[in-house]
Amino acid sequence: MTYISPKAIIEDHVYIGRNTTIHAGVHLKRGVVVEDNCIIGKPSRVQMNRFQEQVRSSSTRLEFEDYDAVIDTPTIIGENVLLHSGTTLFAGVTLAEGVITEDNVVVRWDTQVGAFTKLMLAGFVGSYITIGEYSRVGGLLGNRTQIGSYVTTFGNLLHSYKQYGANRVEPAPIVEDYVMIGYDSNLIGGVRIGKRAYIAAGATISKDVPPDTVVTGYNQHRPMSAWQGSLRDDYLASFPTDPLKDEE
Repeated sequence: MTYISPKAIIEDHVYIGRNTTIHAGVHLKRGVVVEDNCIIGKPSRVQMNRFQEQVRSSSTRLEFEDYDAVIDTPTIIGENVLLHSGTTLFAGVTLAEGVITEDNVVVRWDTQVGAFTKLMLAGFVGSYITIGEYSRVGGLLGNRTQIGSYVTTFGNLLHSYKQYGANRVEPAPIVEDYVMIGYDSNLIGGVRIGKRAYIAAGATISKDVPPDTVVTGYNQHRPMSAWQGSLRDDYLASFPTDPLKDEE
């Protein structure tokens, strides 16, 4: 069964699959495709806390429409976005034009994803995150991570977890443009990864990485100029403009 909230906005030329929920505040723009078993506009933690309090205090059983009614933040899905099966987007998410989410992606509340970015299979994107354009994002992004444009990441980007419990704000990684983060690497805390850096698979990063740097192992840095061979050449050539030339 598919549920579309009367408070949602669905433009023309939109497809919505089976067993999918479109909550209040959702705006699906022209050309959007939503496959089966998706949830769009799921309540945030604050909204769920509000609903749970309503459940406790109500003298009658609440219905799904009451659950839907607690959502008071817009969720904007841009033109020609493709949401594959099992995608879950929380309230307050904004996906710009041409974004693709592969199967079973989760994006939590108040996160923004730039145009033509792809969120890879079963990726987890936390809350209050910004992701630039034309990026490829898999793995795990902790709350408040910032990702630039033309970034590829298959790693785990986490804030520091210096204390127990929720409702705290800790520094999270910042990743500049044209960065590659390899599979199963770990970026921990408020580190800044400079433009064109290359983080090898399995690396652990706990301090800043300058631009044009290759990192392997545990914080082992070396300049991009020392990395020779076809892998480097193919990597740099894959960008649509010359990534070694900064804009003036």
